Amino acid sequence: MFQVGNLVTGTEGNPYGITTAQTLCIVTKVPESGNIRVAPVAGPRHMGSDLNHEFPVDRSYFELCSPKEFYNAHMTDFVIENRFSIPWSSEATTVKFELDDEYITSISIDESPDEVQEDSNDFSNVLVAENFEPIVWSDAEIERMSDEAGEALAEFENCEGLPYDWNSEVGKKIIRKCNEEKGWLERIFSAHPNYDPELHGIVLTEKYTRKPNEEIQSSFWSWIAERVWDNVPEEYLLDSEKVQNGIKAYNEASQIADTMMQMPEPALADYAGQDFYYWRDRVTEAEKYYSAFRARRHDSCGNCVFFTEEGMAWEEKADSFLSSTSRSFLSKERITEEGARFFNRLFDISAQAGQKTSTIVRKIAKKIGLDKIKDLNNISWTDSNTGEVHTRQKDLGWNYQFTRFCDAIKPCEVERYTIISVNFMDYLFMSLGHKWSSCHTVDCTNVRNQADEEHHYHGMYSAGTISYALDNSTVEMYLVDKEYKGKHFELQERVKRCNFHIGNGKIIQGRVYPDGRDGSDSETDIAEQMRNIFQRVISECLEVPNYWTLKRGRSACHKAIVHGTGAMNYPDYFNYDDCNVSYLGQPEAKKNFEKITVGHAPICISCGEYHDDSNGIECPKCRKHYIAYCSHCGGGIAEDDCYIHCEDNDRYYCDEDCAERSGVYACVNDGRWHTEEYCYRDNWDGEWYYGDPEIETEDGAKYSSEENAILDNYVYVDYSDVWVKDNQVITMSDGTLFCNEEDAENEGYILQENGIWIKAEVA
Repeated sequence: MFQVGNLVTGTEGNPYGITTAQTLCIVTKVPESGNIRVAPVAGPRHMGSDLNHEFPVDRSYFELCSPKEFYNAHMTDFVIENRFSIPWSSEATTVKFELDDEYITSISIDESPDEVQEDSNDFSNVLVAENFEPIVWSDAEIERMSDEAGEALAEFENCEGLPYDWNSEVGKKIIRKCNEEKGWLERIFSAHPNYDPELHGIVLTEKYTRKPNEEIQSSFWSWIAERVWDNVPEEYLLDSEKVQNGIKAYNEASQIADTMMQMPEPALADYAGQDFYYWRDRVTEAEKYYSAFRARRHDSCGNCVFFTEEGMAWEEKADSFLSSTSRSFLSKERITEEGARFFNRLFDISAQAGQKTSTIVRKIAKKIGLDKIKDLNNISWTDSNTGEVHTRQKDLGWNYQFTRFCDAIKPCEVERYTIISVNFMDYLFMSLGHKWSSCHTVDCTNVRNQADEEHHYHGMYSAGTISYALDNSTVEMYLVDKEYKGKHFELQERVKRCNFHIGNGKIIQGRVYPDGRDGSDSETDIAEQMRNIFQRVISECLEVPNYWTLKRGRSACHKAIVHGTGAMNYPDYFNYDDCNVSYLGQPEAKKNFEKITVGHAPICISCGEYHDDSNGIECPKCRKHYIAYCSHCGGGIAEDDCYIHCEDNDRYYCDEDCAERSGVYACVNDGRWHTEEYCYRDNWDGEWYYGDPEIETEDGAKYSSEENAILDNYVYVDYSDVWVKDNQVITMSDGTLFCNEEDAENEGYILQENGIWIKAEVA
């Protein structure tokens, strides 16, 4: 099978060492029997010095592989090469090498002239903006787009729940900037036969294959596992109390029989009037309860379920049906020969290879009674015309779950409009998905009433729509349902959407929305299909071979992208392993590794200024439609904010702290805010009051009532018509108060030797 000089890689499923699919080896020795000898040429970084050694390995672990096949599948950041140079694009299998003391010292490859010519093409200067004359949009076109954008945005609300304030003149500025940056990309698209200048993009009709949905399959098995022990046929069950008593009897009889067995002559022993054989028979009779206890299951409420002997056979079959082995056989649309043998052995259902999996599942479910499971739920909905709420019961049991499972195991092909665009409207409404949105949505309050709340966001990165529109690399690719009969796709709900970023000989694929990953692969199957279409379109536009080197993951994206200064878009290319980089051309030495910039500082759609708030396409000041600005801190105040307005100075404050710092206070007697000029603070209760104080003391204290002044230890001196502290007055024997002795004497009071003041005539 193998010859010296063959390039080989590990067969699928090998778990370790140089026999994995991530290692490319050269065959150095092929004996008539036994292990072949191979030397690694390229592999994971952890191989280290192994790349320079030979190893004897079982030949069944390898298969032939060209460098092109290997690198196309595994040229990721974790693959390194040894010191030998093998063109990864080569299809050749003839390899020359030299050995020195059983170590390879040199390797070379024979290449065909055509292949050498193809590899000599230099694509490093392709897909560079400077090489394309940009398409310039007319003033009339820009005005039309601005008007359409404003009209479309009027249907939605920003994150404050307020309507957008689209400034038409600012809109023209933004759209003109978008055209300045994207004009070179549209020039590339214009070479495609499906280019539409009115839409500023390419419109295709493409077929997409949806792979089996493993998530729904897993949900199906979990649903059964949670309910199967609640639905055991009655004839297979033992009463719980009977089992517990049986286990007790079993333990007692076993202990007695074991004790009697230790006696010199067990057959002659006696216990409680019964011989050894009696107690041994009691053990045998009760053993079924012990077996039932060992085979017990727990229902959804945590209660033990015990089985009869026939029930144990049923339990074993049900458990086998739910096992991972069973599930692996039932994960495809058609049953395999191995799977048919497996289920025939367990259930005797006459399964045949190639038979529909759904048929097998239905037969097994009927045999073990799973098709009887019901799951009644109350479903409510509101009549859109009358507002009346209706409720009905819906059975989400076996029939519902089985139908979903049948749909999930079969791949299906759907036809979609596929739009590849640099239209400004497509950036602005990039997240208007069919039953989904993303963090870039401008529908921040869910005006569209998304049915799937899991896939609805509130525009925390909606400024990213403008960021993407203003960079010179981002292209929108999205799918629209084929049922749409119009031409203007920009406001249609996207079934799927993916951003691609182009420049310097490469394409970066962002995450596919809404679901990111649909299948079991390391990336979504739909992502791969969209990437293949995008690569094909770009190759057709450039009239170059459709050959790309793929590097997957965040690390690859970090090496290819610079996040734009001030850009407010969410960088999924730095956060999701589904994202990837495609380099145009073949030999790595001839690729362009200069990074491209993704994202741009957004421009506010109202005032036209750059801003740094990711939460909206309007800057914070414009987003709330401010009625005023805080007189203290300068913060914007919207109509629905809890702001403060002082009528005395006709100024606004954003909160109590700012108002009080500016000498404006809430007065309890009229419920309004006033400046200090028109109000005072009660020295007793600390509250502010509008108007003049009811009481103002000799030392300047102010009170809203006599009660508060008295509580604060002030008294009224009638003679002087003032309020003073009670420890600063002189009290006469008759209770009259004076501020000083002179006033008392002037009123005819004298101080006696005992320290009491009395009227002179009384003395």
